[in-house]
Amino acid sequence: MKKLSIFLMLILLFTTISSIAFAGDTVIKFWHTYNMQTEEGKTMNEVVIPAFEKEHPGVKVESLQIPYDEFRKKLLTSIAGGKAPDIVRVDIIWVPEMAKEGLLTNLSQEFGEEFDKYKSKVFPGPLSTNYYNGSYYGIPLDTNTRVMMWNKKLFQAAGINNPPTTFTEFKEVVKKLTKDTDGDGKIDQWGAAIGSLWPWHILPWIWSNGGSVTNSGLTKSTGYLNSPESVGALQLLVDLYKDGYMSETIVGGGEDTGAGYGNDHYGMIFGGPWFWPIIKGQFPEKELDFALYPHGEGAQSVSVVGGENMIIPTTSKHKDIAWEFAKYLLSEDVQVKMAKTGQIPVVSSVVDTKYFKSHPYFGIFMEQLKTANARTVHPQWNRIKEELHKAFEAAILGKMTSQEALDKASTEIDKILKMK
Repeated sequence: MKKLSIFLMLILLFTTISSIAFAGDTVIKFWHTYNMQTEEGKTMNEVVIPAFEKEHPGVKVESLQIPYDEFRKKLLTSIAGGKAPDIVRVDIIWVPEMAKEGLLTNLSQEFGEEFDKYKSKVFPGPLSTNYYNGSYYGIPLDTNTRVMMWNKKLFQAAGINNPPTTFTEFKEVVKKLTKDTDGDGKIDQWGAAIGSLWPWHILPWIWSNGGSVTNSGLTKSTGYLNSPESVGALQLLVDLYKDGYMSETIVGGGEDTGAGYGNDHYGMIFGGPWFWPIIKGQFPEKELDFALYPHGEGAQSVSVVGGENMIIPTTSKHKDIAWEFAKYLLSEDVQVKMAKTGQIPVVSSVVDTKYFKSHPYFGIFMEQLKTANARTVHPQWNRIKEELHKAFEAAILGKMTSQEALDKASTEIDKILKMK
């Protein structure tokens, strides 16, 4: 009987200790859109998160993947209902809008000098997508940008040794590469192909000619979007398309840019690091060569920033631990691990690591990121995007001159910028 009592006491003691240990665990909820069937999702869930938990005993990260199309609505609903996650990986274009609505923790205020330390480690382009009304409401996690891909086979056949670096060179090269290769009187090889007329594709040309959409304070578009630099960049594309040197892809037709490059129909295309596996998957033997965007006289090569940021909702009950997790994800070790799954890191110091120095294509993207710009970081970006697209389309299709189209768009964007 005495032995049985001792046994029961031990069971009770063990159960109590286990309950205390479990109760002491802190669970932070991490929402994201990682594809769990790919290397990026598997690496995050099976390598990165377990390593963080090992370094932080008593902390558990509850990882939840949500499809991109549902993500924004589900996140906003959860925050409104007080059931938001503690840390979220979101599309960079969502941050200003959510910050404006008071849904996000002001990281630069909440974490002060420590935030400043990490802010200085990341590329300025991706960082800028987190800035709203004088503060930062997120911090970059991964990024991407676009560069020029030039078809060396076609270049060499045309007697051209190097990719163009300026707009003047670009015009000359595009004309030399555009040909009727089979003699039937129809062009079947174009100097360049641009994916569409959305800002993601067109803004790098405007920026690389010294133009912009607005002033730095995001209060005015007139005088910036319709400046000689912006108009000149758009007119460059208008002229090349009108004269037949650029494929129909820019207006939604023609052969897909990746396929056209692989089939030697396009001399130059413009895209992100995802083009490597796409083209290599279809054309394993195809040589891929990369270069920075060409630029106008007196300007520098500037591309566009994409990617994801980390945010901490105002309703998070574990902001300090969520911030610890964010810092961990910005460590060089984790950034390189995720880079091996295809993501471009945001921490600038990894450029000098062995992995990146020997990588077949990441180096040029990291170089382009040094000067890459974010799309207008404003809560009304979606409205601004539509006005830009309408203007670019009107100019390319000849419905308006480039000056008229950008004059009209800048006036409309001025109105949008005043919206509360």
